[in-house]
Amino acid sequence: MPKFSHETLRDVGRRIYAACGAPAEEAALVTDVLVDANLMGHDSHGISQTSFYVADYHLGKIVPGAMIETEKGSDTAAVLNGNKNFGIVAATRATELAVEKAKQHHAASSGIRRSDTSRRVPIPTQSRADKRRNLVGR
Repeated sequence: MPKFSHETLRDVGRRIYAACGAPAEEAALVTDVLVDANLMGHDSHGISQTSFYVADYHLGKIVPGAMIETEKGSDTAAVLNGNKNFGIVAATRATELAVEKAKQHHAASSGIRRSDTSRRVPIPTQSRADKRRNLVGR
């Protein structure tokens, strides 16, 4: 099996997602989460998932760049509508929103509907939130 550097995989992944219409920030986020999964030894949830994402894009199951909206919310909870965006993008936004709410109210949660499967989110998303804000979440 051929081996590629993570830099090469990130570059190619970002180009593929951009070709599907993903804004640069989303293309980078999705690619980074998948490549990071490979680097953590979770190859089944790594960059190989790109073929599934591209197929779902062509079937209209994913709408890159779709606005992620808060449908319901309170001081400590929110339900977001992913509007068929990548699950990785929606989960990251949901985590960031929950972290914002938790910083103010000491606890918070969020949920997502109408997004594509995240395939691999909890550890990278949790890690991003934890490192920036010293919070724990799943």
